[in-house]
Amino acid sequence: MRRWPTGGWLCLRAAAFEPRIQRVIASAIAYDYMRFPNLVAQQLGMLFFNHFRDFSDRVTLSKMKKDPMHAWSIGQMLYITNTTLPMQGLDTIKQLSAANLCSDRVTQDVLILTGRNDHFIPFKMHRQQVRALCNARSLTAEVFTRETQAHNHCQVGNIGLALKTMADWIDRLTDSSGADGK
Repeated sequence: MRRWPTGGWLCLRAAAFEPRIQRVIASAIAYDYMRFPNLVAQQLGMLFFNHFRDFSDRVTLSKMKKDPMHAWSIGQMLYITNTTLPMQGLDTIKQLSAANLCSDRVTQDVLILTGRNDHFIPFKMHRQQVRALCNARSLTAEVFTRETQAHNHCQVGNIGLALKTMADWIDRLTDSSGADGK
């Protein structure tokens, strides 16, 4: 059984292929997992991913023993991909790409919620996702900062504000489109 991550990625992917979906709310969007690092690190990572898998597994597992954040992030990847080795997990994560997301096919109303200081997803993912939603009927992109205490992953720290933002967005769209919400 696969345990897929990232509801934000999956809800946009579903909207790209399911016209019955009228509105999308995506929180902590990871537009393309393999684009998290800078371009040089991406290319170096792909070299190791494609040619030095056993070495990469050993180094990653060793680093997990020394760095709690690394242990958490890689451990989470292994859990959600139902794999035991980091390179196996990356085989699955590679599928969570911009090309497979098909953002240009999203034609619904979209609300994106992003924490400016998300501990997991780099802020550049927000900008890339917003640009890619070129055919959305409407797009609202909310960035939460430290001042609102909703700046973390999935707005942990002020989920009440995130829920209020979602409810207000739904109310505005419902009010402007009529009682049926379409």
